Amino acid sequence: HYLKGFTAPFHLNMLYHPHDSMLEKKDPNILMQEWAISASLASEIKLFCRKHTLTLNTFFQAAWALLLNYYSQQQNVMFGVTLSTRSADIMNANSMVGLLVNTLPFRIKFQHNLTTQKFLQKVQASFSQIINFHSISLSQVQAWSEVVHHLPLFDNILVFENYPVEEEKEQLLKFKTMKIIDPTHYPLACIINSSEEIKVKLAYDSHKVNADLITPLFNHFHILLQEMIEKNSQPIFHLNFLTKQEQEKLLR
Repeated sequence: HYLKGFTAPFHLNMLYHPHDSMLEKKDPNILMQEWAISASLASEIKLFCRKHTLTLNTFFQAAWALLLNYYSQQQNVMFGVTLSTRSADIMNANSMVGLLVNTLPFRIKFQHNLTTQKFLQKVQASFSQIINFHSISLSQVQAWSEVVHHLPLFDNILVFENYPVEEEKEQLLKFKTMKIIDPTHYPLACIINSSEEIKVKLAYDSHKVNADLITPLFNHFHILLQEMIEKNSQPIFHLNFLTKQEQEKLLR
C-alpha cells in the first residue's frame, strides 16, 4: 500500500541539462560541493529537535522533501534514503565488516495546511514504518510498485551520515585523519554529515545535472532550514525558500 498510486518515476528534470544525446551517452561524472552549516544554525537545529523529540535525520529528510516539492511542484515526492541492515536479529552483526546499508524509496504526500511541526512529526512516523523493511532490496520494492520496472523510482537520494568513531586506549593501527566517501550512481545526492559540525554535500552527475543550479539549490535548502525553526507553528506553505536578491527580483 505504501507505493499505491505512485505510477511514474519521481525525477528532478528541472535540474537537468536540456536534452542532449551526446551527454546522455557519457559515463557518469560525479562532482561534489560541500558547505558547513553555521555553528549558530546547527545549534538551533539540534536544540529544536531535542525540544520536539525529533531526530536530526527527520529534520533533514523533511527539509529535503520540502525542497523537492518546491522544485517539482508535485504533491507526491520521492527520494532514496539509506538504512542500516546491521540488525540485532543477525548473529554477530556487530562484528561484520562494512557499513551494511540499503537504499529504499521514501515517499511523502503533501498536505499544505499542515504546520511545519506537524509535518516533521508525519515524516518521522513515516520513516519509522519503512525501517521495518530495511532488509528488502530496492529491486524487490521496484517490482512491487506500479512504475514500469526498467525505470528507476527516483533520481535523488538523501544520505544522513552519523558514523560513530570510537577511540580506544590501545590500537595497533592508528589513523591521523579519516574521510568517509559515499560514491553514488544517482544523478543527485544530498549527504548530511553530523559527526561534529553539520556539513551538507551535494554530489551530482555533471553530465545530467546543470552545475550552475547546485549552489542555488543549496542556498534554498539553507534558507529553508532556518525557516522551519522560525515558522514551526505556521503552515508549510508559508515557508520561504528564496534569497533576498531573488525576492527583490520578484517584486520588480
